[in-house]
Amino acid sequence: MKFGWTLFVGTAVLLSGTEIRAEELPVYTLDAVTVTATRTEQVPEMVPPAVQTIDREEIAGSGAGNIRDVLAAETNMILTSSRFGGHNLILRGMDTDKSLILINGRRVANEASAAGLGNAMALDRINLFNVDRIEIASGPASALYGSDAMGGVINIITLTPEKPEVTVGLEAGSETTANWWHADTGRIGKFSASFDARFDKYRRDLLPDDDLGHGNDTSQNYNAALQYELDEDSRIRAWSDYFSEHMKSGSSDAFTSRDYRQKNYGLSWEGSRSQNSWQVSAYASQFSWGSRDQTETGTSSFNKDRNRLWRMEVRDTLKAGDHHQISAGLEYEKDHIRGTGLGTGGDHPYIEWDGMEGRPASEKKMDIWSAYVQDEITWGKWFAAPAVRYDRHSVYGGHYSPRIGLTYRAGPRFRLKANYGDGFKAPEVMQLYYDMYMMMGPAGMVHLIGNPELRPEESVSWDLGLETEFGRGYAALTYFDNDVKNLIDARFEGWDGDTRQYRYVNVGQARIRGLETTLGWHLGDRVEAKLISTWMDAEDAVSHTRLPQRPSFSQVWQLSYDDHRDNGWSAMLWDQLYLDYVTEGFVPGSAAESTSYNVLNVTVARKLGRNSRIYGSIRNLLDRQDERCDLEGRFWSVGVSHSF
Repeated sequence: MKFGWTLFVGTAVLLSGTEIRAEELPVYTLDAVTVTATRTEQVPEMVPPAVQTIDREEIAGSGAGNIRDVLAAETNMILTSSRFGGHNLILRGMDTDKSLILINGRRVANEASAAGLGNAMALDRINLFNVDRIEIASGPASALYGSDAMGGVINIITLTPEKPEVTVGLEAGSETTANWWHADTGRIGKFSASFDARFDKYRRDLLPDDDLGHGNDTSQNYNAALQYELDEDSRIRAWSDYFSEHMKSGSSDAFTSRDYRQKNYGLSWEGSRSQNSWQVSAYASQFSWGSRDQTETGTSSFNKDRNRLWRMEVRDTLKAGDHHQISAGLEYEKDHIRGTGLGTGGDHPYIEWDGMEGRPASEKKMDIWSAYVQDEITWGKWFAAPAVRYDRHSVYGGHYSPRIGLTYRAGPRFRLKANYGDGFKAPEVMQLYYDMYMMMGPAGMVHLIGNPELRPEESVSWDLGLETEFGRGYAALTYFDNDVKNLIDARFEGWDGDTRQYRYVNVGQARIRGLETTLGWHLGDRVEAKLISTWMDAEDAVSHTRLPQRPSFSQVWQLSYDDHRDNGWSAMLWDQLYLDYVTEGFVPGSAAESTSYNVLNVTVARKLGRNSRIYGSIRNLLDRQDERCDLEGRFWSVGVSHSF
C-alpha cells in the first residue's frame, strides 16, 4: 500500500510539474472512443488499461444470439456454465463476482449475493439486439467504480435513438426460440425514443438426460429509452427496463422452479461545454427471486427474496489547461434486501408466506457514500491517469482505492502501458447475514450462515504491456499480477441432521499471474485472422493448490470473413482451447481434476440488402461432452431480422 501511494503521488507531481518541452501527440484518425476505462471519452490507444471494444458490426457478424457467446468468440475471458444457473465469467483469473457488469455505466440489482451465483446470470438477461457495443476494461477499477471491480469492468452500452426504424427478428435453436422487436422514433423536434421487446422460450430437447435442464422456461425483456434535447449542449435521458423469467424442471412429484423479476428505471441530465462535461443521474433497480424445491419423498422448501438498489451520481470533467483533464464524482447507494434468505439474521423479523406455508424472514439495509477524483495528464508522448476513491460503507467503514496508469507512445504505431491499483469487494448483505435453507442438487439440503465479522476482499494488482500495429497486422502483450487477500468462501461446518451447514468466512489469499497476447492480421479487405492466448498461474497462496475453473493455458483461434456488400456474406470460425483446466466437483468437497479440451464453433450470416439478414451458428461443432467442463454437446441456432 505504501508503494502504491508513493508511485501514485510521485508520478502525478513529476508529470504535472516538471519543466519539459511538450511534444505534439500524433493526430488520431480513428473515430472510436472508449468511456469505460477512465469514465471519460478517450481514444482506446491512449488509455493505460487494456481495453477491448466489440462494436455493433462485430456483434452482427458473430451470429451470436446472446452476449456470452459474443464474449466467448471475441475475448480471452473464461466462460463456463454455473452449477446454479447462468454462466461464470473469469477475467484475468478473477472470480465471476469480482468483475463488475454495468449497463450504460449503471449498476443493476440481481441475486449477486445469493450463494454461488455472483453475477453469473447477469449476461443472460440483456437483450443483445439492443446493444450498440461492449467495452471491457481489464485490471483493477475500484478507484473509479468502487466495490466489485477488482478484475475489471464490462460495460454494455445500448443503442440510442437515431432515425425512424422498426426491426423485427426471429430465432430458433437447440436452447431457445425467440422473437424480438426494436422501434426507434428518430428525432421528433427535440424528442426521440426507442423501444425494445424480446420473448424467449427455452428448449432442452437435445439434452434428454439432463436432470437439471430447464423443461418449461420462458423469459420476457422490455426496454424503453427517451431523450429530450434541452439545447445543443445538454439533454435529459429517461429509461425503464423490465425482465421476467420463469424456470421449472422435473415432474409433479419432484421438481425445481425459479422465478425472477427485475425492474430498472432512472433519469439523467448530461451535457458538455467547451471546457467541461457533466452528468447528474438518479436511478433505481429492483430484483426479486423465488424458488421452490420438492423431492420424491415429498420434502419441499421455498425461498423468496427481494433486492432494491437506489443510486445517485454526480460527476464533472474539467479541462484544466492544455495538459490536464480533471474528473470528480460523488455517489450515494442504498441497498435494501429482505426475505427468507436472511431468515432471522437480519432486522425486523417477520414470516414470509407461500400459500399456506410460512418461513422466517427479515431485512437489512446498507448504504455507501463515495467520492473520487482523477487527473488525465497529457504531456508529449506521455499520458497518465492517477485516480483515488474513498468509499464509506455503513457496515465495514471506510476504504481508499488508489490507481495510476501510464501510457508512453514510443512511435506512431507502438505504445507501452503500465498500471498499478488497489481493488476491493465489500461483503454482500447475504454473506454478512445469511440464514438460508436451500436444496442444492446432489448436495441435498444446505444451511448457509452469514458472518457479520467478514472483512472486504482486497487486491493489489499491476500490469505491464505493449501494443503495436504493423502493416496489416496488430499485436498486444500484457503481463498481469494480482495478489488477493481476505477471500470470502462458504466453508463446511458440519451436519444438522440431514442438512449440510456452511458459514461464510475469510479463508486466505490468492496469487494470480499471467501473460495475455493478441495477434491479428488482415488478409486483404475481407478476411481477418486473430489469435488470443493467455498463460496463467492461479493458486491458493495458503494451501498452494490450483484455483478451479482456470486453465494453465487458453487460446482462441478466430478466422472471420466479410465481403462488406449489401447482398453478401459474413462468417466466423473459431476454436477455444483450454489446456490443464482445473475442474470443480459438483458436490462441495469433492476432488478437483485437471483436463484439456477444445471447442470448435462456426457462424454464418447472409445479408439481403441493407435491411435484412439471415444468420446461423453451431457451437461445439465436434459435439464434445464432459460434465466436469460443463460441455453438454452441440448447440445450434438460426435467425432472421428485417428493418423497415
